[in-house]
Amino acid sequence: MRAWLVLGFLVACGDSASSVVRVDFEPPGANCPEGGAAIHTGLDDNRNGELDADEIDSTQFVCNGMSLVQCSGGTIVKGTITVQTNADLAELSGVDCIDGDLLVVGTAMRDMSGLDTLDIVTGDVVIAGNDQLTSLSGLALRDVGRTLLVQGNSALADLATIGDVRRTSQLTVIGNDSLVDLRGLEGLRDLNYPITIANNTSLTSLAGLDNLTSNSRNLAIRGNRNLANIDALAQLRSAHILELSGSSALRTITLPALEKINARLIVTTNDVLDAVSLPALTTSGDYLQFESNVALRTVDAPVLVSTSSLIVKSSALLETLSAPKLVLTSASITLDSVPRLRTLNFTALTSIGDSLVISTAGQLVDLSGFANLQSVGGTLRLTGLDTMVSPTGLGKLSIVYGDLTINGNARLRNFTGLEMFAEVGNNLNILQNPMMTSQTAQQFANRISVGGTTTIN
Repeated sequence: MRAWLVLGFLVACGDSASSVVRVDFEPPGANCPEGGAAIHTGLDDNRNGELDADEIDSTQFVCNGMSLVQCSGGTIVKGTITVQTNADLAELSGVDCIDGDLLVVGTAMRDMSGLDTLDIVTGDVVIAGNDQLTSLSGLALRDVGRTLLVQGNSALADLATIGDVRRTSQLTVIGNDSLVDLRGLEGLRDLNYPITIANNTSLTSLAGLDNLTSNSRNLAIRGNRNLANIDALAQLRSAHILELSGSSALRTITLPALEKINARLIVTTNDVLDAVSLPALTTSGDYLQFESNVALRTVDAPVLVSTSSLIVKSSALLETLSAPKLVLTSASITLDSVPRLRTLNFTALTSIGDSLVISTAGQLVDLSGFANLQSVGGTLRLTGLDTMVSPTGLGKLSIVYGDLTINGNARLRNFTGLEMFAEVGNNLNILQNPMMTSQTAQQFANRISVGGTTTIN
């Protein structure tokens, strides 16, 4: 069990509120099963020299646990080592390994000179709240047993040699407001640990990740509001979870080499994002999510063959969604709050393992994008399709194993296009379609098999 200090540091001065970093014990629980530390950053709004609970803007956790990294000789020191002063730094002169944790917090250091011999830290490395730190040059780390966290260093502009770290359980770069790119990460290629790049307000480019080809864990690029391009990810071929979210400057996402997402691709809350192009993506193990991208117009995945789920929500300008070679979704497709969607291309899709939900897609005039769909394993819900007169395009659909709900479609009049449809496994609900007569709805219900109840209103 590691013993963490509880610390608070002012890291900027002047008439405006100062930035503060606070390191607290984190008891065992949901955030850290074996306990650890919570690294808080924020502004000292009330100028009392402390970071109060209501002033915390960001928190990262570094957690206790067994380290697979061990000291391998040379000069070794044990325990949690805190560097705040030149005297603290001098005590690490010639040290090769820290068997414990290293906290570099609240210092006046401009770079990491003085840690040149340090090769291994078996626990966590926290570099936080150093307001004069402009570069990580001088840091020679190769192996970190737990988390490597670089947080809240307001002048930091150069990650220097961080990309040369061979082993760590996680790399997190968060809240460093002078960081404009990721130079220093060029050594990252095929990775097996998570990376989080978050809330770095001046970050405009991912330059530095140019050599990254795969990450078998998570790559989260999150909340960097001025990030304008992700060209540095041009070599990325595979990732476990890839998140690109919270940018107010990113207009296009193109990932030309990305072939496989082992779990999830998450593209959310990018305010000016216009287009997503995934020209090489063939498979996604869990889901593809495009949500709350208010300016997004097109999503194109021309060679995508399979995904568990596809989620597209709250994209008011989306017009085109295309995956013409998608054959199978083992779970669901959800298209919700896409009022300008006009073009769907899922023409190779034959079955959906769970649900198909199309909601609030008022410009979608037919369902020809699903021309070869034969079965839906769960619910089929069509609601808010305000220009659709009939479900034309579902000519091969024969069975919905769950509920079929057709609700609130302003102009829907008939069921032309469902000539081969024969069975609803559970409930049939035809509700509040003002242009459809109850007789038309009842005739449709009478000619198919319904396993549950039928509700027509």
